[in-house]
Amino acid sequence: MGFWTFVTIMVLVGLAKSVMKHRQQMAEVGHMRREDGELGQLRVQLKLGAQQKGDARLLAEIEQLRKEFASLRDTATQYDLSFDTALQGIASRVARLEQRVDRAEVGAAPRIEVG
Repeated sequence: MGFWTFVTIMVLVGLAKSVMKHRQQMAEVGHMRREDGELGQLRVQLKLGAQQKGDARLLAEIEQLRKEFASLRDTATQYDLSFDTALQGIASRVARLEQRVDRAEVGAAPRIEVG
């Protein structure tokens, strides 16, 4: 095997290694993007940036934001359920008042006596 053959093989091996690494990174990015749509894209960008920089603090802050969003979502759901309950109570009271008014109107109708 000649010198140039050896150099050519080494260059091709290095190129193949770079291509495989790039494909693996793109596959990871594609997988992460499919997870959550826009949030997944943001998460992918932040994760890749954090991994490249080795910034664990950024990942912790992202996790804290996720927890805060979940907490806000739960609070909003609780308020929604509370509002629904109150609205049902008001609707029930109005229905009872309407029934009482209807009965009072029937009882107060003028009586016509035949005779």
